Amino acid sequence: MKILKWLNYVLAAAVLLTAAVFLFRPKIGLESDITIRINHAEAELNGKPIFQSGRIYVPMFSLGHYLSFFTWMDSSNDSFRVLVPGQEVIMKVGESQVKSFGKTIQLEGAPIIHNNALYVPLQLFSSVLQVPMSWESRTGTVDITYNTPYIFAKEKGAAFWFRKSIGDLYMSTGNKPFLLKNINLETSDTSILTASQISNDSYMLQIEDDSTRRYVIYKAIIHHHEVATSSIVGYERNGTNLKSIEKAGDLWIMIDNSTLKLADTDGTIKTSYSAQEIFGENDTFTVEEAFDDYLLVRPSTQKIQYLFNRRTKESIALYKHLLTGEEKASIDSALTNGLNKQGDSLYFESIKGDMLYFTRRIAGATPSSYTYQLKQ
Repeated sequence: MKILKWLNYVLAAAVLLTAAVFLFRPKIGLESDITIRINHAEAELNGKPIFQSGRIYVPMFSLGHYLSFFTWMDSSNDSFRVLVPGQEVIMKVGESQVKSFGKTIQLEGAPIIHNNALYVPLQLFSSVLQVPMSWESRTGTVDITYNTPYIFAKEKGAAFWFRKSIGDLYMSTGNKPFLLKNINLETSDTSILTASQISNDSYMLQIEDDSTRRYVIYKAIIHHHEVATSSIVGYERNGTNLKSIEKAGDLWIMIDNSTLKLADTDGTIKTSYSAQEIFGENDTFTVEEAFDDYLLVRPSTQKIQYLFNRRTKESIALYKHLLTGEEKASIDSALTNGLNKQGDSLYFESIKGDMLYFTRRIAGATPSSYTYQLKQ
C-alpha cells in the first residue's frame, strides 16, 4: 500500500514537471521577448532575438555593430566574415562549424536566415568572439558587459576602427583589418567615429571627442586604402558653435590647428590659408559658410565674423561694416581688454545674388537685420 502511494506521488510529480517544462520552454523558431542589454542599456536591434532548436539566436549585423564587429558577406562562396582587428571568424548559413584563423570551432547551432537577416547563435559572441555576458532567466535578459577598445564605423562595404588606448586606426573592406595610421589623439567614452564615402575609392573619416572642456576634431581622407591627408584641431569650450561646414564648393574643408586646408576627394590639398592670413592672429577658428570665392570665418578668441576672399586674400571684420559707431566701439573695447565673450553676435542667414543677410541676436534685445553686398 505504501509503495502504491509512493508511486502515485512520483507520477504526480512527473506530470507537474512535464507541464512546467512545456509551459516555460522556448518556442522554437519564434521571436522572443528576450532583452539584450549592453553595459546596462537596452540594445535596439534590427530584429528581435529568436529561439531556434532551443537556443537563442540574434541578428548578427546589428548586434555586431554595437560591439564593433564588422560583418561582411563574401558573395564568391556565400560565406560571412566577422572582423575586428586581431580577430576573424568565417561562417556559412546552415553549417555549425566556423573557422577562426584556420581553426575549426563547433557551434551548438548553425547560422540561419530569418526575415532576410543573418541570425547566429548567441554562443558565437560568448564563446568564439569572447564577449562577456550573463543570462537572467527571471527577466529573460542577456546582459553583455563589454567595453570595446575601439570606436567603430562602417560605410558601404568598408569598416574603420580607432583603438582608443594607443591611437591605431584600422580599415577593412572584407579582408583582415589592416593598420592605416597611428594618431596622437586622446579620446573619451563619448568620442564618435563617422565615415562617409566621398568617391568610388575615397572616404572621409571624422573622430569627434566632445568633452566638457575641449572639443577635438580629427579628419582624414582615405584614398586607395591609405591616409592621403589629415587634420586635427582642438577648441576650448566658449559657448559658441565649434563645428565648421564640410565643403567649400567641391573642396573639403580641413582645419589643422590654425591652418585651413581645402582638399579634393583624393586628398590632394588644392590650397591652404593660415589664420594669420585670414584674420591676423595665430588662432583656431571655424568656417561657418562658403559661397563663390568667399568664406565666413570666426576665430575662437575674437568670436567675430570675417569675410575672407580666397581669390584676393582680402579679409574684413563684418561688424565694422554693419554695426553702428557705438556698437563698433563697444566691441573694439571688449577686444582690446580681452572681454569679448559674446563676440559680434552676428549670424549669417542667407545669400541672394550678391547680397548677404545677417541677424544680430543678443539676449534680452530684439534681433536686428543687416545686409552686406559682395564686391564683384
